[in-house]
Amino acid sequence: MELSYKIAPKLPFVSRLALSLFLALLGIVLQFTVHAFPGHILILAAGILFAASNFSNKPKDLGLEDWRPVTDRELDRIADNLRQSKKIKLPPYFSSGTAIFFFVLCIVLTFLGFMFDSPSMSQFWFNCLCFIGPVLVSGSVNVWIPAELKMKMECFQAVLSQERAEGLVITPYLRFDKDKEGKEIPEDVRLMLEHKRMANDFVGIQLQAAINNGEHGNVPYLYAVCLTRGKGPSFKKLSGMQIEGFEIEWKEPDEYGAVVVRQQTGGGGYHTTTSDCARLFKLCAKIFSFATE
Repeated sequence: MELSYKIAPKLPFVSRLALSLFLALLGIVLQFTVHAFPGHILILAAGILFAASNFSNKPKDLGLEDWRPVTDRELDRIADNLRQSKKIKLPPYFSSGTAIFFFVLCIVLTFLGFMFDSPSMSQFWFNCLCFIGPVLVSGSVNVWIPAELKMKMECFQAVLSQERAEGLVITPYLRFDKDKEGKEIPEDVRLMLEHKRMANDFVGIQLQAAINNGEHGNVPYLYAVCLTRGKGPSFKKLSGMQIEGFEIEWKEPDEYGAVVVRQQTGGGGYHTTTSDCARLFKLCAKIFSFATE
């Protein structure tokens, strides 16, 4: 997360600090030589110079879509990082409660100065409120967690944890973007399933995940896309499948054909649980056998 300022964000920090101290000292001089009010205004202006913009750890990506094969280990590492992100907690001084506490403390001490006939004490704490206040009420911190990627990753982790049939090859793919600094950002994931004994016109099965709007928020939905070359024997077999509990969808192929196998969405089936993901994966193994018979 990068800190930026609301006032003159490109002003160097040293210059900002020097200007802020100058305004604060000038304000104190005015309080003792002219009047307290213009002094408070200058001290408030000095504090506003350090008022921070809202900032987040969410990267500003460049809109790239670079799909690349990765290892199971890399996928596990990203999934573990996503799980750990739930434990992120901001330090107490970033909370709104800290700002409220400081405001109340300064106001109470300012009034105590009046009550005990100590105007210098009141002025000191009110100056603190003017100078530090803008910093405390600005710059809300937003910890961004890629929730959709996390949900998708849980589906694929459920698949990868299953026992693999002999001859079945699974290749994870990640879609990467980049931020302005050139750092890679994983944004999406899918699995490519291939079999060592599949037909020549059968490319393989892609396991993909979408995010549906469920009854209590977003939910993941895993489905399989069987890819073929043209409208050959594999496409004819796959498009004619009938599987209880699953929908089969396809369109007339051009160079490649795609037969989608997905869980029926009626009766709350728009959400694929980890057990549903495992069931779909086992079905994919049977589809390879069916298409090559």
